[in-house]
Amino acid sequence: MSLLFESIRVEDGDFRLLDLHEERMNASRNALLGLDDPISLSGIGIPEQYRNGRIRCRVEYGAVIERVTFETYVVALPERFRLIVDNDINYYHKYSDRSRLLALMESAKPDGIIIVRNGFVTDAFHANLAFFDGARWFTPDTPLLKGRMREHLLKTEQLSLATITPSDLSHYTSFKLINAMLGFEESHEFGMDRIIA
Repeated sequence: MSLLFESIRVEDGDFRLLDLHEERMNASRNALLGLDDPISLSGIGIPEQYRNGRIRCRVEYGAVIERVTFETYVVALPERFRLIVDNDINYYHKYSDRSRLLALMESAKPDGIIIVRNGFVTDAFHANLAFFDGARWFTPDTPLLKGRMREHLLKTEQLSLATITPSDLSHYTSFKLINAMLGFEESHEFGMDRIIA
């Protein structure tokens, strides 16, 4: 199994946020493997059958790109989200081994999860979080993983950083899941009553 992976959105034959994915890949290769020779995603060809609609491109890599696969993306959202505490979880890089995350997800079924680490709200299982206070959108400044869509939304000032504890959740009116496959505007907006302790 490869060490790391990226999930990249392909929309009607075009890659989205490719530069941000490359940036994270090369930063991870440098941090974990000591490699500073950048790898590029620009040479990846999209098979004809995956040039319409929304497609998920999975790039598995370590020192080099090891495998590229494509599949039609289907959104699956839980009805509720359970706050799960794990103070030891580490997902600073997009590791292929997601066994710790999967175990947390399994413990909360059929609900989704929002992970709390060291007293701070971090992420959902496969997405960063955005919370609305009635005027502005905020994302936790303590994510498990700095997602590419999150980075894009911060750079374009559609999101602001905030320190968010479980008790702070009462200050917000709604929330969204955001990741490379879910654009901000199209992501479903949940009421805060969907989060349970």
